[in-house]
Amino acid sequence: MNQTIKMTIQYIDGTAQTFEWVPDPEDTNVANMVGNLQKSLNEEYILLEMGDKFMIVLKQNVKTIEINAVPPKLPNTTIRGARLVE
Repeated sequence: MNQTIKMTIQYIDGTAQTFEWVPDPEDTNVANMVGNLQKSLNEEYILLEMGDKFMIVLKQNVKTIEINAVPPKLPNTTIRGARLVE
Protein backbone atom coordinates (compact mmCIF):
# COMPACT_ATOMS: atom_id res chain seq x y z
CA MET A 1 0.00 0.00 0.00
CA ASN A 2 2.14 2.92 -1.26
CA GLN A 3 -0.68 5.32 -2.03
CA THR A 4 -1.25 8.50 -0.08
CA ILE A 5 -3.87 7.98 2.60
CA LYS A 6 -6.35 10.74 3.39
CA MET A 7 -8.36 10.97 6.58
CA THR A 8 -11.18 13.44 7.13
CA ILE A 9 -12.36 14.11 10.66
CA GLN A 10 -15.81 15.66 11.05
CA TYR A 11 -16.20 17.39 14.39
CA ILE A 12 -19.42 17.75 16.36
CA ASP A 13 -19.30 21.54 15.89
CA GLY A 14 -19.68 21.08 12.11
CA THR A 15 -16.06 21.76 11.14
CA ALA A 16 -13.78 19.26 9.42
CA GLN A 17 -10.06 18.68 8.94
CA THR A 18 -8.36 16.49 6.34
CA PHE A 19 -4.96 14.93 6.89
CA GLU A 20 -2.83 12.89 4.50
CA TRP A 21 0.23 10.68 4.81
CA VAL A 22 2.15 7.99 3.00
CA PRO A 23 2.16 4.71 4.95
CA ASP A 24 5.45 3.28 6.18
CA PRO A 25 6.54 0.72 3.53
CA GLU A 26 8.21 -1.30 6.30
CA ASP A 27 4.89 -1.79 8.12
CA THR A 28 3.03 -4.09 5.74
CA ASN A 29 2.12 -6.75 8.31
CA VAL A 30 -1.68 -7.12 8.08
CA ALA A 31 -1.96 -8.33 11.67
CA ASN A 32 -0.17 -5.19 12.90
CA MET A 33 -2.45 -2.93 10.81
CA VAL A 34 -5.62 -4.56 12.16
CA GLY A 35 -4.29 -4.57 15.72
CA ASN A 36 -3.39 -0.88 15.49
CA LEU A 37 -6.83 -0.07 14.05
CA GLN A 38 -8.59 -1.87 16.89
CA LYS A 39 -6.36 -0.20 19.51
CA SER A 40 -7.00 3.26 18.05
CA LEU A 41 -10.76 2.68 18.14
CA ASN A 42 -10.52 2.13 21.90
CA GLU A 43 -8.39 5.21 22.60
CA GLU A 44 -9.89 8.49 23.79
CA TYR A 45 -7.82 10.50 21.30
CA ILE A 46 -6.20 10.45 17.87
CA LEU A 47 -2.47 11.17 17.80
CA LEU A 48 -0.98 12.83 14.70
CA GLU A 49 2.72 13.54 14.15
CA MET A 50 3.05 16.28 11.54
CA GLY A 51 6.76 16.90 11.03
CA ASP A 52 7.60 19.50 13.64
CA LYS A 53 4.12 19.37 15.25
CA PHE A 54 2.26 16.82 17.36
CA MET A 55 -1.55 16.99 17.44
CA ILE A 56 -3.93 15.33 19.88
CA VAL A 57 -7.60 15.16 18.82
CA LEU A 58 -10.02 14.25 21.60
CA LYS A 59 -12.54 11.75 20.24
CA GLN A 60 -15.31 13.25 22.38
CA ASN A 61 -15.22 16.14 19.85
CA VAL A 62 -15.38 13.85 16.79
CA LYS A 63 -18.56 12.98 14.94
CA THR A 64 -17.09 10.77 12.19
CA ILE A 65 -13.75 9.72 10.72
CA GLU A 66 -13.43 8.76 7.06
CA ILE A 67 -10.27 7.20 5.64
CA ASN A 68 -9.80 6.62 1.91
CA ALA A 69 -7.83 3.38 2.28
CA VAL A 70 -9.39 0.12 3.46
CA PRO A 71 -6.97 -2.26 5.19
CA PRO A 72 -6.81 -5.71 3.60
CA LYS A 73 -8.16 -7.23 6.82
CA LEU A 74 -10.74 -5.65 9.13
CA PRO A 75 -12.10 -6.49 12.58
CA ASN A 76 -14.77 -9.21 12.60
CA THR A 77 -17.41 -6.71 13.71
CA THR A 78 -17.06 -4.70 10.46
CA ILE A 79 -20.20 -4.45 8.32
CA ARG A 80 -18.95 -5.19 4.81
CA GLY A 81 -20.31 -3.94 1.52
CA ALA A 82 -22.14 -1.00 3.11
CA ARG A 83 -23.01 2.04 1.01
CA LEU A 84 -24.21 5.49 1.92
CA VAL A 85 -27.76 6.26 0.78
CA GLU A 86 -28.56 9.95 0.48
